[in-house]
Amino acid sequence: MLAVALLSGCTTTSSTKAKSLKATTSGATSLSECENITVFAFGIPAKSSAAASTGVDFARDIQNRLGHDFGPIFQSVEFGDKARGVEKECLVTGDITKYKPGSRVARFILIGLGAASFQGNVVVVDAASQIQLLNAPFSKLWAWGGIAGASKGIEDMVKESAAAVASTLAQAKGWTPPAK
Repeated sequence: MLAVALLSGCTTTSSTKAKSLKATTSGATSLSECENITVFAFGIPAKSSAAASTGVDFARDIQNRLGHDFGPIFQSVEFGDKARGVEKECLVTGDITKYKPGSRVARFILIGLGAASFQGNVVVVDAASQIQLLNAPFSKLWAWGGIAGASKGIEDMVKESAAAVASTLAQAKGWTPPAK
């Protein structure tokens, strides 16, 4: 059981403790001018094994974390399907490019067997200018064997990714993570 705690300790579902994503945007990745955030549903590939609601649920989790976990760094954080037309609005969207639940039972039997993975990217755009402010990939893979392999599923990976996205956006806004 200690091994499970140690191995799963590498990632977290806590937004304020999550490791920041590496932005791939050339140029500025600051969200300092963003005061109002509108989060859109994330796209899902047509032949994905993800439920139709996965992109919406992922976006709502990010919206909830941005609105509650980092203090009042934004004036408003809302979920929507279009820009709200408020001043200093930034739009958060992206795509889930890989959603593979794998099998906890298979991972329990043999390391690497039944591996689970969750990948995609997050994009932040200034609503008024349509200039891309941030673009960052996220990627989670779980392929451990034994008890550790069976301890985590795709749901955990989705929550960890939402925490990492929210932490990345908060840090780009100027929020500083607590000292470790």
